[in-house]
Amino acid sequence: MTSSLTDDQVIIIRTLSQIIASISIFSSFIVFGLYWFFKEIRQIALELVVWLCISVVLFSITTFIPYDGTIEKSFWCATQSYMITSFQISCIIWCTVIGYTAYIGVNNPTRLESNERKFRLLFIFVALILPMMTSSM
Repeated sequence: MTSSLTDDQVIIIRTLSQIIASISIFSSFIVFGLYWFFKEIRQIALELVVWLCISVVLFSITTFIPYDGTIEKSFWCATQSYMITSFQISCIIWCTVIGYTAYIGVNNPTRLESNERKFRLLFIFVALILPMMTSSM
């Protein structure tokens, strides 16, 4: 199977993807900095956003994985496919978790505060570890 894109088009697409991924990584590091330096705003909601940013950074890194232009299975191709699958699903789940946490925080804030550690461990398992375990290479 041959590609319908020219080499120049592939280079343009990869360059744009890397620029957008760089902006995403930079923005995530701003969130990390806010979480790290401003201890008075550290709450479960911001912590969940930090976990989302970790998934976004790992997903964005995939645009910098080397591309050789062949369809053959290579180590980098398998690594990139695993990371894209795992961390894209992880980002979607983190967004759902953040929405669910906002819902709990509005309707029953004492439940969230009293079970914060339990929720944290459950959310990390469901949104980060589970997608990594279920993604196949």
